[in-house]
Amino acid sequence: FARIINNNHYNRLKSLMSDGTVAVGGTTNDETCYIAPTIITNPPLDSKLMTDEIFGPILPILEYEDMSSVLKFIRSRQKPLVCYLFSSNAKTHRRGQEEGVSRNIGR
Repeated sequence: FARIINNNHYNRLKSLMSDGTVAVGGTTNDETCYIAPTIITNPPLDSKLMTDEIFGPILPILEYEDMSSVLKFIRSRQKPLVCYLFSSNAKTHRRGQEEGVSRNIGR
């Protein structure tokens, strides 16, 4: 995997990893500025992980019971560059795309 471009960005990204629970990945190497692809669960909604642009191999995951709560949360913030929607329900995916929760929506 690629390394982070410099120590400043590496240290910024590494500090974001403390905002929640590392579910997958989380391996770092200070000497080579390496951060493994990492999934963070349950990040505080007011944390830097959730309010700043990440631009690194870290993906925060939020779990919701209903799409209305998801849309309300996303609309309460600046529009994200991308939004990944994990659901097996095709109607949920269509609703996410049609209601424009992000410039790009992946699944």
